[in-house]
Amino acid sequence: MSVDLSFAPGLPAVLIALAALLGGAAWFADAYRALRVRRAHHGLCARALDALGEGLVRVRGRVALAGPLFSPLGGRPCAGFVLEAHGVDVPVRGRVREFRAFELREGAHAARVEAAHGEWALPVTWERTFAPGEALGANVEALLDAHPELAWLRRRGGALRLVERALHHRDAVQVIAHAEYAEAAFHAAGYQQELRTGTDGAVVTHAFGAGAPAVPACDWRLSDPDDLPMQVLAEGAPASAACVPAAARTWGVALGPLLSLAGLLVLARLAGAVMVVR
Repeated sequence: MSVDLSFAPGLPAVLIALAALLGGAAWFADAYRALRVRRAHHGLCARALDALGEGLVRVRGRVALAGPLFSPLGGRPCAGFVLEAHGVDVPVRGRVREFRAFELREGAHAARVEAAHGEWALPVTWERTFAPGEALGANVEALLDAHPELAWLRRRGGALRLVERALHHRDAVQVIAHAEYAEAAFHAAGYQQELRTGTDGAVVTHAFGAGAPAVPACDWRLSDPDDLPMQVLAEGAPASAACVPAAARTWGVALGPLLSLAGLLVLARLAGAVMVVR
């Protein structure tokens, strides 16, 4: 009795089959996410804050800062920035990102944008090439030193190219997010009771709101839509930063499972060959 060893398993074949199995699954996951984004954004047009409704929206307005943050190169107040750095004579680059929540305002209407972890498309607001040994400033140096590859670029002493992208106060912007109405637009008047920590245990009552002016709050809250990231699109951002994935990116919904199935079949064939050899 002869044994057919024409399909004897080898390490390269096993690795290729495993790569196909895992790669197909990852391809499917990315394609499915792109398909969901395309479906969610289909027919979505920019609205004003006074015409907003609950659910997934694309709303326009101007930035109002909710906290102190300054762009690293321009030094202007901003809601977020991306600092890109690369060596002039070496192919090493990196970026520093910092985003904060901000308010979107239009007339008498406002929305709080919880966009600290969303996707931001920002225009170039400042760029400069620093000569070898030229001082960058304490703030910029601290940002670069927090990232190993950028710290290496700074310490090597060569020319350094820095590009800043920032969303400044009063910039026009569009936000794609899930909108929900804020229940209370004003702080209500009332009373607050506190129990003293002293030995007498007396209750102290403080009145608040009766003689104080009402503090306006945001009408809307904008946050991440389900498990998709919020998108902040600044005016003047490059066209390549389009928020809707290309249709070709969704092909993996069909091709990803086929690739995984092919890898699984090859692994099964290899396992069968091992059994025959034994």
